[in-house]
Amino acid sequence: MMYWTKHSFLTRLGYLNGYVNSQNYRHWSSENPHVFNEAQLHPVKIGVWIAMSRRRIIGPVFFHDTVNAERCQALLQEFIEQLHPDELQQGFFQRDNATAHTARTTERFLQEFYDDRVLGRGCWPPRSPDLTPLDFFLFGHLKNSIYKNRLHTIEELEDAIRHNVLQITGEQLVHVFDNMKRRITLCLENNGQHFEFF
Repeated sequence: MMYWTKHSFLTRLGYLNGYVNSQNYRHWSSENPHVFNEAQLHPVKIGVWIAMSRRRIIGPVFFHDTVNAERCQALLQEFIEQLHPDELQQGFFQRDNATAHTARTTERFLQEFYDDRVLGRGCWPPRSPDLTPLDFFLFGHLKNSIYKNRLHTIEELEDAIRHNVLQITGEQLVHVFDNMKRRITLCLENNGQHFEFF
Protein backbone atom coordinates (compact mmCIF):
# COMPACT_ATOMS: atom_id res chain seq x y z
CA MET A 1 0.00 0.00 0.00
CA MET A 2 1.46 3.30 -1.01
CA TYR A 3 1.53 5.95 1.68
CA TRP A 4 1.18 9.54 0.47
CA THR A 5 2.17 12.39 2.72
CA LYS A 6 2.68 16.06 2.12
CA HIS A 7 4.72 18.41 4.25
CA SER A 8 4.05 22.12 4.04
CA PHE A 9 6.87 24.53 4.65
CA LEU A 10 5.95 28.03 5.79
CA THR A 11 7.41 30.49 8.23
CA ARG A 12 5.48 32.87 10.39
CA LEU A 13 6.62 35.34 12.99
CA GLY A 14 5.17 35.00 16.46
CA TYR A 15 4.91 38.17 18.54
CA LEU A 16 4.48 38.40 22.31
CA ASN A 17 1.37 40.58 21.92
CA GLY A 18 -0.47 37.95 19.85
CA TYR A 19 0.00 39.53 16.43
CA VAL A 20 0.93 36.98 13.77
CA ASN A 21 2.74 38.33 10.72
CA SER A 22 1.26 36.76 7.61
CA GLN A 23 1.36 38.02 4.06
CA ASN A 24 -1.55 35.69 3.30
CA TYR A 25 -4.20 37.55 5.27
CA ARG A 26 -6.86 38.95 2.95
CA HIS A 27 -9.99 40.92 3.83
CA TRP A 28 -12.79 40.43 1.27
CA SER A 29 -15.75 42.75 1.21
CA SER A 30 -17.96 44.45 -1.36
CA GLU A 31 -17.53 47.65 0.67
CA ASN A 32 -14.58 49.12 2.51
CA PRO A 33 -14.08 46.67 5.45
CA HIS A 34 -12.32 49.35 7.57
CA VAL A 35 -9.68 46.87 8.69
CA PHE A 36 -6.60 48.12 10.52
CA ASN A 37 -3.47 45.98 10.77
CA GLU A 38 -1.56 46.44 14.02
CA ALA A 39 2.20 47.02 13.89
CA GLN A 40 4.54 47.65 16.81
CA LEU A 41 7.49 50.00 16.59
CA HIS A 42 9.99 47.58 18.20
CA PRO A 43 8.25 44.19 18.44
CA VAL A 44 9.70 41.23 20.30
CA LYS A 45 9.35 38.28 17.91
CA ILE A 46 10.65 34.92 16.79
CA GLY A 47 10.51 32.95 13.57
CA VAL A 48 8.67 29.62 13.63
CA TRP A 49 9.13 26.79 11.12
CA ILE A 50 6.70 23.86 11.15
CA ALA A 51 6.07 21.00 8.75
CA MET A 52 2.75 19.18 8.76
CA SER A 53 1.44 16.02 7.14
CA ARG A 54 -1.62 13.85 7.49
CA ARG A 55 0.45 11.67 9.82
CA ARG A 56 2.29 14.11 12.08
CA ILE A 57 3.79 17.52 12.76
CA ILE A 58 7.54 18.13 12.61
CA GLY A 59 8.81 21.07 14.61
CA PRO A 60 8.47 23.74 15.71
CA VAL A 61 11.95 25.04 14.99
CA PHE A 62 12.58 28.59 16.18
CA PHE A 63 14.93 31.16 14.65
CA HIS A 64 15.70 34.81 15.18
CA ASP A 65 17.49 35.65 11.93
CA THR A 66 16.07 36.72 8.61
CA VAL A 67 15.61 33.67 6.41
CA ASN A 68 17.91 33.75 3.41
CA ALA A 69 18.73 30.79 1.13
CA GLU A 70 21.50 29.57 3.44
CA ARG A 71 19.34 29.71 6.58
CA CYS A 72 16.46 28.11 4.66
CA GLN A 73 18.64 25.15 3.73
CA ALA A 74 19.77 24.74 7.35
CA LEU A 75 16.10 24.56 8.42
CA LEU A 76 15.36 22.09 5.63
CA GLN A 77 18.32 19.93 6.69
CA GLU A 78 16.87 19.72 10.23
CA PHE A 79 13.54 18.73 8.68
CA ILE A 80 15.02 16.07 6.35
CA GLU A 81 16.87 14.45 9.26
CA GLN A 82 13.57 13.90 11.10
CA LEU A 83 11.76 12.17 8.23
CA HIS A 84 11.02 8.46 8.14
CA PRO A 85 12.27 6.61 5.02
CA ASP A 86 8.76 6.22 3.52
CA GLU A 87 8.07 9.94 4.01
CA LEU A 88 11.24 10.80 2.14
CA GLN A 89 10.65 8.30 -0.67
CA GLN A 90 6.91 8.84 -1.23
CA GLY A 91 6.15 12.23 0.31
CA PHE A 92 5.44 15.46 -1.50
CA PHE A 93 6.86 18.77 -0.32
CA GLN A 94 4.73 21.90 -0.63
CA ARG A 95 6.35 25.27 -0.15
CA ASP A 96 5.48 28.89 -0.74
CA ASN A 97 7.28 31.17 -3.18
CA ALA A 98 9.31 33.30 -0.78
CA THR A 99 12.66 34.26 -2.30
CA ALA A 100 14.69 32.11 0.12
CA HIS A 101 12.52 29.09 -0.70
CA THR A 102 12.87 29.50 -4.47
CA ALA A 103 16.60 30.28 -4.65
CA ARG A 104 18.47 27.98 -7.05
CA THR A 105 20.51 26.45 -4.23
CA THR A 106 17.35 25.73 -2.23
CA GLU A 107 15.64 24.24 -5.31
CA ARG A 108 18.63 21.94 -5.92
CA PHE A 109 18.70 20.95 -2.25
CA LEU A 110 15.01 19.96 -2.31
CA GLN A 111 15.29 18.11 -5.62
CA GLU A 112 18.06 15.99 -4.16
CA PHE A 113 15.52 14.53 -1.72
CA TYR A 114 12.15 15.04 -3.44
CA ASP A 115 13.04 15.03 -7.15
CA ASP A 116 9.85 16.14 -8.97
CA ARG A 117 7.64 15.94 -5.86
CA VAL A 118 8.07 19.59 -4.85
CA LEU A 119 4.86 21.62 -5.11
CA GLY A 120 5.43 25.33 -5.48
CA ARG A 121 5.71 27.91 -8.21
CA GLY A 122 3.69 26.79 -11.23
CA CYS A 123 2.19 23.80 -9.37
CA TRP A 124 0.13 25.59 -6.73
CA PRO A 125 -2.11 28.65 -7.02
CA PRO A 126 -0.36 31.75 -5.66
CA ARG A 127 -1.82 33.53 -2.63
CA SER A 128 -4.10 30.59 -1.78
CA PRO A 129 -4.22 30.33 2.01
CA ASP A 130 -7.57 28.55 1.76
CA LEU A 131 -5.77 25.53 0.29
CA THR A 132 -2.79 25.32 2.66
CA PRO A 133 -3.32 23.48 6.00
CA LEU A 134 -0.82 25.63 7.86
CA ASP A 135 -2.76 28.75 6.85
CA PHE A 136 -6.36 27.59 7.09
CA PHE A 137 -5.84 25.54 10.26
CA LEU A 138 -2.55 25.41 12.13
CA PHE A 139 -1.48 29.02 12.65
CA GLY A 140 -4.98 30.22 13.55
CA HIS A 141 -5.47 27.25 15.89
CA LEU A 142 -2.15 27.90 17.62
CA LYS A 143 -2.79 31.62 17.94
CA ASN A 144 -6.21 31.04 19.52
CA SER A 145 -4.72 28.59 22.02
CA ILE A 146 -1.47 30.36 22.84
CA TYR A 147 -2.72 33.88 23.45
CA LYS A 148 -5.46 32.94 25.93
CA ASN A 149 -2.87 33.82 28.58
CA ARG A 150 -0.58 36.85 28.55
CA LEU A 151 2.99 35.97 27.63
CA HIS A 152 5.92 37.99 28.98
CA THR A 153 9.07 36.51 27.41
CA ILE A 154 10.18 34.86 24.19
CA GLU A 155 10.90 31.71 26.20
CA GLU A 156 7.26 31.61 27.39
CA LEU A 157 6.10 32.07 23.79
CA GLU A 158 8.33 29.21 22.57
CA ASP A 159 7.12 26.93 25.39
CA ALA A 160 3.48 27.77 24.63
CA ILE A 161 3.97 27.01 20.92
CA ARG A 162 5.67 23.67 21.68
CA HIS A 163 2.99 22.70 24.20
CA ASN A 164 0.10 23.53 21.87
CA VAL A 165 1.66 21.75 18.89
CA LEU A 166 1.90 18.59 21.03
CA GLN A 167 -1.82 18.88 21.86
CA ILE A 168 -2.84 18.44 18.19
CA THR A 169 -4.10 14.90 17.73
CA GLY A 170 -3.68 12.48 14.85
CA GLU A 171 -7.45 12.59 14.37
CA GLN A 172 -7.30 16.37 13.90
CA LEU A 173 -4.55 16.01 11.29
CA VAL A 174 -6.57 13.48 9.29
CA HIS A 175 -9.60 15.81 9.43
CA VAL A 176 -7.50 18.80 8.30
CA PHE A 177 -6.10 16.96 5.27
CA ASP A 178 -9.54 15.59 4.33
CA ASN A 179 -10.73 19.20 4.52
CA MET A 180 -7.84 20.23 2.27
CA LYS A 181 -8.90 17.66 -0.35
CA ARG A 182 -12.46 19.06 -0.34
CA ARG A 183 -11.12 22.60 -0.77
CA ILE A 184 -8.89 21.58 -3.67
CA THR A 185 -11.80 19.77 -5.35
CA LEU A 186 -13.96 22.91 -5.07
CA CYS A 187 -11.12 25.02 -6.44
CA LEU A 188 -10.74 22.70 -9.46
CA GLU A 189 -14.50 22.60 -10.05
CA ASN A 190 -14.46 26.43 -10.19
CA ASN A 191 -11.43 26.55 -12.53
CA GLY A 192 -9.30 28.18 -9.87
CA GLN A 193 -11.73 31.04 -9.33
CA HIS A 194 -13.02 32.19 -5.93
CA PHE A 195 -15.34 29.77 -4.20
CA GLU A 196 -17.22 29.71 -0.94
CA PHE A 197 -16.13 26.83 1.29
CA PHE A 198 -18.59 25.39 3.78
